[in-house]
Amino acid sequence: DIRLMVYPEAESFVEIKKDTACYGISGPDTVIIVITAGEGFGGPIRVGTVFRKGELIRVRIISHSETPGYGSKITDTTFLNQIVAGRLEAITGATVSSQAVFDAVEKAKRIISEVK
Repeated sequence: DIRLMVYPEAESFVEIKKDTACYGISGPDTVIIVITAGEGFGGPIRVGTVFRKGELIRVRIISHSETPGYGSKITDTTFLNQIVAGRLEAITGATVSSQAVFDAVEKAKRIISEVK
């Protein structure tokens, strides 16, 4: 289940927007999980984002076809955590791949603003 890849803490999910957004429920905690994509150098990059009370708390790469050693660096935890912190710094040698992730996160933010 893709949703568990993004938010493994969840005990259950409630769909909000088909194949795009759902609530992830873990005990008293509820988050919104959004799955989007951006166009990378090697094709679509599927990105999972997690929001708690409207705040981005997690970014995960679900799938990509980027070049090993370059574009594949988008899966690095440091890069993804920088996005959560609001620092959008492209990876050297992987500008297109980085931008695709940034675009996917922006799409997720737009979806969140619609489902609140």
